[in-house]
Amino acid sequence: MRLHARSVALSLFGITILSACAPQREESNRESVGKSATRLTPSSPLVCQVSADPTGVADATQAFVDALDCSTKNALAQVVVPKGTYSISKKLTVPVGVPLVGDSAASIAATTAAATAPYDTLPVLAFPGAFADDAIVLLDRASVSGLSITFASAQVAGKAAIRSEGIGSNVQKLRITNAGIGVYTPPEVNSGRIYVNQVAIYESTIGLLIDLGYDVSRFENIHVERAAVAPNTYGVIFGRNDYMLASKISVVRTAVGAEFRDSVGNGGTLGSLTAYTSRGCTQGLSVKGGAKIAASTLTIDATSNALTVTDTAMFSASASRFASITGSAIALTGTGSLTLSGSVIDRTDVSSGDHGIAVSGGRFLNVSGNTIGSNGHGVYFFAAPQRGVVAGNTFNLTNLSGRSVFGAFDANTAITGNGSNQ
Repeated sequence: MRLHARSVALSLFGITILSACAPQREESNRESVGKSATRLTPSSPLVCQVSADPTGVADATQAFVDALDCSTKNALAQVVVPKGTYSISKKLTVPVGVPLVGDSAASIAATTAAATAPYDTLPVLAFPGAFADDAIVLLDRASVSGLSITFASAQVAGKAAIRSEGIGSNVQKLRITNAGIGVYTPPEVNSGRIYVNQVAIYESTIGLLIDLGYDVSRFENIHVERAAVAPNTYGVIFGRNDYMLASKISVVRTAVGAEFRDSVGNGGTLGSLTAYTSRGCTQGLSVKGGAKIAASTLTIDATSNALTVTDTAMFSASASRFASITGSAIALTGTGSLTLSGSVIDRTDVSSGDHGIAVSGGRFLNVSGNTIGSNGHGVYFFAAPQRGVVAGNTFNLTNLSGRSVFGAFDANTAITGNGSNQ
């Protein structure tokens, strides 16, 4: 009997199960074709397509639940969401290994810019206002991509648009609006090997809160923005995360742009932060607890402190810009350590006489080869660090009473080779 290529579609319980074109027998074998359509083979991949009202009028929750169940019964087939707006009334749990994918996912350009156009074509999951639960929960190795997740009004504080409850989650190409937390991993769950990429989060209390990860995780191309600063709002927060890589993160108008807050007792986060930008935040970057972070190419313009390092945290940065309007641009306290090189510190705004770098103790300080501008002092020591070096910097002091280096430093701090005031 002659073979030819054909496609099969089976609609069932609000789901459409689709197989790619594959060799099938003639019309006399239609029954066997129908039965084999739910099996996955390399030549016949399946998808479980959500079949629901795409206008947002009828509740589509059960159709999503059925499609996710379809995936678990069909070798973790992709759950595909067609274009449209879908009204969701209850939490959706994505089972182990299941991918939930919007059919316009490939159209999103890799950018952290606030441009909305690439996200306008995504299928929309519309949750009610004041939603009092997490919206989408990801179990081990589950993934979600290519969707716009919205709440009619602010989600209840502490609840998340995306909550990861396992390792290896993949979160990509999303737009999230009005969430309590955009993407969240709780402190009691190891979220190691999570990958978050190309996610734009608007009007949320916290953009990302990644509380615990014992393995390499990556966070790239993330944009968090609010229309106005509000108390206790954050762009991104990282708790205890080993070997984490964060890059191309931009935050606009939150109380704190980014915070590493590993608790001292946990032994210390190890991570890198590159190409981070913060604009209009009260505080640009906070490093505390036992976090150990290496950073480069940061651009921070804050209304108060651009950078604070405290507790036992260790932070090093190069090729970066730290600017603030009030408060010292950079503050070191506790027994924290700070290494800063090849960077620009700008505290020249005349609204206050605060300093470029304010040192209140600390374990180790190395400020070398930077350009430091201030309307107060360049580097001011409220208390001496245990060990310190301030060397080879150029100072631009707009206050005639300002000094390049001033305050309570001692013989354990070497001050040498700094350029004269300009």
